[in-house]
Amino acid sequence: MAELLNQEKLADQARSRAERRELIVGEAKTAYWFYPAEFGAASKRALIMIHGYRGNHHGLEAIAAALPNVDIYIPDLPGFGESSPSKTGHAIADYAEWLSGFIFGLNLKREPHLLGHSFGSIIVSAFASSLARITWAENAKEQTNGSRHERGDDQVERPRFAQVDSCPARQQLQ
Repeated sequence: MAELLNQEKLADQARSRAERRELIVGEAKTAYWFYPAEFGAASKRALIMIHGYRGNHHGLEAIAAALPNVDIYIPDLPGFGESSPSKTGHAIADYAEWLSGFIFGLNLKREPHLLGHSFGSIIVSAFASSLARITWAENAKEQTNGSRHERGDDQVERPRFAQVDSCPARQQLQ
């Protein structure tokens, strides 16, 4: 019988490769931990994991250890763990806006995958919902300007993420 994975052993493995970092999002300090991929010079995949209510980054470390070939970023939400409290509020829209700023602030070279646990899944869903509306709006704009083949270009530039100060989740969820 295969040995069951031990959550504490996995968390210890993740901590051994973790790099603590900070980023200013809005006016608040966000503490986050980067778990670089163990294999290869640079992972082609990035994953941002958002913890649940009353938690912090430690609650997701075992998952980070189980994904050694992925670059992982786990922030402490504003007001949790080592991050400063939000100066804008604690509504879902505020957290979705914060996530937008956090992603922009990381300045990643590739779009990340997002994973949320419990309350974190609500934040990720609110953010993804706002991003889907932006992408749809860009596609609608493209169609009014003619198809990309009619214009002669092969690639359509699409938005990376909503700007912090104009995140649609804020307007829709308040």
